[in-house]
Amino acid sequence: MKYALITASVLFIAIIVTAVVTEKSAPINTQSIEPPLKIGIFPSALISTTTSASTLEKKLTSEAINEPLVNISITNAELTIEAAGYIEQVGFFKPGDTMPTAILWSHSFTPMARGKEDVIADRVFINKTYMRLVVDTYKLLEALKPGTYEVIAWSNGLEVLRAYAIVTHSGVSIIEPEVIGKPASVCDAATACGEFKLICYINETSIKKVKEVIYGNYSIYSAVDASWLALKWVDENIVYDKEKLEKGEYDLYDPITMLRIRKGICMDYSALLATALLSVGVEPVYMISIDNINHMASAVEINGLLFLLDQVLPPIEVGDYVDYILLGSKSTVSILKYWTINGEVQLEVLNDVELKNTDSYPIDELGSDVFSAAVEEFMRKHPELIPDPKLESLLNAIGSELRMYAPELVGYGSEGKYPITVLYSPTFREWWIKMLADCMEQLAKKYYNSALRSGGYFWTSLSNDRLRFIAVNYAVPDSNT
Repeated sequence: MKYALITASVLFIAIIVTAVVTEKSAPINTQSIEPPLKIGIFPSALISTTTSASTLEKKLTSEAINEPLVNISITNAELTIEAAGYIEQVGFFKPGDTMPTAILWSHSFTPMARGKEDVIADRVFINKTYMRLVVDTYKLLEALKPGTYEVIAWSNGLEVLRAYAIVTHSGVSIIEPEVIGKPASVCDAATACGEFKLICYINETSIKKVKEVIYGNYSIYSAVDASWLALKWVDENIVYDKEKLEKGEYDLYDPITMLRIRKGICMDYSALLATALLSVGVEPVYMISIDNINHMASAVEINGLLFLLDQVLPPIEVGDYVDYILLGSKSTVSILKYWTINGEVQLEVLNDVELKNTDSYPIDELGSDVFSAAVEEFMRKHPELIPDPKLESLLNAIGSELRMYAPELVGYGSEGKYPITVLYSPTFREWWIKMLADCMEQLAKKYYNSALRSGGYFWTSLSNDRLRFIAVNYAVPDSNT
């Protein structure tokens, strides 16, 4: 008997934020967003090289491939395995051995998939009835010494393919492939990781429910509105499931379960956000698995820029995410790309990719015009309050204050904290204005209800991570009188 090694996905970094921010949603209209015509086209905002991008152009619908049920081949120095179902891993055995010398994994989402002799597929495509794994043979040459190896592919713990690999110093060849079992569907495979099974969880029922709960009766203008509103809802309604983490329970919560229990870990947040965006026609959507810290966040491309949606507001452009959330750490990632064709979710994965440290707004601070617009928005909502700069001295002495920090990964934070404004992006300008105006309103309602009821004067300022606000129901005399 040949033995496979089965693991579950382990993604457990939490993210926290100090400031509590809210904003009210305005009605919005629907704009359909066309799905991609073929897989393998990843936006340049995502990756620093296109050499790993897949050129797969077949199997774009959930139609099972014809015989054989499983196929293995080598073309242009790439090993390709195709199956009418799900392949969890492929083992390479020396003659007579019961444990593999090397294992080809479909993903790098788990620490166990990083053994010395383990090989990670360069790219994977999967839908409910078809899967393809592709790996450059140079990775096999690094893991296998010259010789003959028995190759066995498993699906749901059962052997479905056998072949032999002839390994030399210069290449790999495959001989005598034999189909010995029928691959299980990813939806039926108990051993499939949750990120793959998400294509089964996203269906007509879950799409309808997620859209109804997160977006209500609103339609969506754009990916900008959809991203901010979904992240805002998650920020306000979902809590990090520390108990799940501590128990080592890493099964993915499906989106409807997340809506019911209102808690999860990073992979659960990512799956819910990806489902929300797909529910309103924003696609493709991405989930980014960060290898060196076992963390995952959802992401969306807007106008050629990549923004990560990581549990709390705001959406963060990838360059700022690397600088202020990952603290400049260089790590390879796996990029999971989800989109739909005829209502069926498709998934392509690129493994061992380095993200571009792209920052379209390197100033990393909030422009004064944005804060001024936020003050005007607050005044529009509260015409009973008149701005009075004479209150500035009182503001600094006795005014209320809201500390607004950038999010911080639990267990991965810096000794100091960054103001949330370093994450500002003009792409979300209008939403930042709403958020800051609502923060002013939050302070006004908490500390200055009398001024709100009877009318009066106010002043506010934003410096680094401190939003200050004061309101009084009397006129402050001029210092010269």
